[in-house]
Amino acid sequence: MSQVFDPITLRHIERGVQGLEEEFRGIFSEATVDRFVRESLEALSDPKPLSLCPSSSTALRVSACAL
Repeated sequence: MSQVFDPITLRHIERGVQGLEEEFRGIFSEATVDRFVRESLEALSDPKPLSLCPSSSTALRVSACAL
């Protein structure tokens, strides 16, 4: 992980990863769970604001498909 977490937050992340590894044992490898958590944390720490509103052209295309 590129960002630095305080020890308490880091311990919470480690516990969460352990829980996910147990929950998905036999479905995903531990390495896959670790990778998804790491990538998710990096994406969430990105300072760029997320655009949750679709552009007007996208909204028009979606509404046209719904008809």
